[in-house]
Amino acid sequence: METSQPKIKRPLTRWFLGGMGFIFFVAMNMFLHNHGGAGLSIPYNQMVWAGIAFVISVGIVEACRQGTWRYSNLTLLLFGCCVLLTIPLFYPHSTFEDASSRIGALWAGWLLFSSLQQFKFSLAQRESLLWFILLCAIIQAGLGWVQHLIFEQENPMGYNVASGRPYGMFQQVNVMASFMATGLILSGYLLARKTVYKGRWAWKLIPIILTPVLTIPLILTINSFTGYLGTIIGGLLIVPFLWIFCSKKKLVAWSVSCLLGIAIGMSWVQVETSNREFRTASDIEANARTYIYPQVAKMFLTKPISGYGYGNFGIEYLKETAQWYQNNDFDDPGLLGLTHPHNELLFWSVEGGIVALVGLMLAALFVFQRVLQAKRGTKLSLIGLFFPIVLHTQTEFPFYHSAIPFVVFIIFIFWVDNLTCRYKNYEIEFPLPFKIMGTVFPSFVIIYMVTGFYSAHWMTKFELSMNTDYLKRVINPVVWGDRIEVNTFAYTLMRGANENNTDMLEEYLAWATKSAQRRPWPQLYQNMIAVTFVLGDVAAAEQLWDEAQYLYPRYKFAWPDSEDGTTINIERVAM
Repeated sequence: METSQPKIKRPLTRWFLGGMGFIFFVAMNMFLHNHGGAGLSIPYNQMVWAGIAFVISVGIVEACRQGTWRYSNLTLLLFGCCVLLTIPLFYPHSTFEDASSRIGALWAGWLLFSSLQQFKFSLAQRESLLWFILLCAIIQAGLGWVQHLIFEQENPMGYNVASGRPYGMFQQVNVMASFMATGLILSGYLLARKTVYKGRWAWKLIPIILTPVLTIPLILTINSFTGYLGTIIGGLLIVPFLWIFCSKKKLVAWSVSCLLGIAIGMSWVQVETSNREFRTASDIEANARTYIYPQVAKMFLTKPISGYGYGNFGIEYLKETAQWYQNNDFDDPGLLGLTHPHNELLFWSVEGGIVALVGLMLAALFVFQRVLQAKRGTKLSLIGLFFPIVLHTQTEFPFYHSAIPFVVFIIFIFWVDNLTCRYKNYEIEFPLPFKIMGTVFPSFVIIYMVTGFYSAHWMTKFELSMNTDYLKRVINPVVWGDRIEVNTFAYTLMRGANENNTDMLEEYLAWATKSAQRRPWPQLYQNMIAVTFVLGDVAAAEQLWDEAQYLYPRYKFAWPDSEDGTTINIERVAM
């Protein structure tokens, strides 16, 4: 009697790779006009996160279909690091609602890494993940060229031609620069992988050879120190790999492309020398990091165990630096409106204390150990792949500006781990609950992000016109919660000021007083001073004035005109 064998189910590899392709080629390029910001305030990030949720769902479903969860030692080690980084969220002084999205993104990164491991990719399929990144970089470079050479002042993206600093879809020039550096280094890495280029696959050399000539001019014209450093050091790290594993003909062609890119970039720089001086001077306080980092380091040393609580950096930094400036501990007050210290390690450490610091350091150590286990001659090249993004996380906050560098970072971790690890299998005895979780929760995230993307259009139209009819079309107010609140009360203030409506002004003042406890931005104080003065409470206005000057000693607050107390100069509150 023959025993029935369990039927092997065809893996969902194409669905997974299709989802990754959607992230890099579709979601990344879905542009909507917006008023900037970071995270989900940038509409395309919402679609990228929808794509991430989809591929995570496919990975979970795949594990359930096969009945086993594939993992490596690094999977478990990074899981432990994520647990350490999550613990401070439950400290009593943490602000859960302000930090929960960051912790959610952290765990989504681990799930994405683990989902990648559920598939037994062929070499070509595994390398296609790197090709997605490279082709995405080429697309963004092409868009950067269009912005720099073709766009006029009135253009579909609202790109400021006068700035002369292309940003592709990223809306932040330094993120664009580090992504171009990543694409450049990745092109060298793929060039040296001989197994890819045999006969009929020679066409793959074309985008690789074109990458330097497309990316280097943008890196030069953007004039980003982070971009320069990431390109130079990352490039030097990839050179030994190219020298050992790349044929002379391909190496010469790639090198010529690099030289051509430098020549084009230098010609752009020479043409715009006068504009470059203006752009550099207009950057966000070029030397700000020289005093931000010592201030934030002192914050960590002040509360090294408990930290200041997740979600509290902005307000605590403002309070501490104001006090230190008054006591002459520092020559400079805190940087205006700083919500992130432009260093990811400091950010988590100051908010989460020693537990968060240990979690991050261990994660970095575990990944670095994987790199050290790679074959001889490849270690430096793998470090080079990571370098532009990792460097950028220590000088700004690229993962918050754009979800794409975060996805790239996770793929690189998977790539390194896959080169060195031995996978283990854990049998899933009860797959149904996991399958339900793997479909319901990501589906909820996808719906949340897609409706948020749709709502972004109407939010922008409302912010431009202050026509409340547009708010009725925002079908997902949750994702825009703070922004809707700020704009709604801005409308209340505008009407109250124009109509001299005391009730509206008092309503705005009550909201602003409460909001200032979490986000005491200077524009908010300016409005509160003016409203309090108009309502006739001069003593309270003076108290607010003193408080505002204490928190922002270098911000020029305007005192209301005593001859015409009904006039309010409304300041737009930053988000």
